[in-house]
Amino acid sequence: MVFFLFVIDVILIYSMMLTDLEERTYEFAMLRTLGFKKSSLIVLLIVQSLFFSLPATICGFIMLYILTYAAQIGIYTFIGVNLVVHV
Repeated sequence: MVFFLFVIDVILIYSMMLTDLEERTYEFAMLRTLGFKKSSLIVLLIVQSLFFSLPATICGFIMLYILTYAAQIGIYTFIGVNLVVHV
């Protein structure tokens, strides 16, 4: 399940980056016209992708942990089994 959610996370981040790239194509063309090097533009895109992906992945896994724990408590309560938490 965690692997499946990780794959969905990767697909979501990829689609967000493509959307942002399509919106900023004109800006990137202007930077190239003003003398911005291709390598600098690639570094800019990599840094931007890290700013998208790292916080999203961290928040996603935190939410995954919280929601999984809440679902586990709900299922154990519904079934009537005692929940033993080891931290």
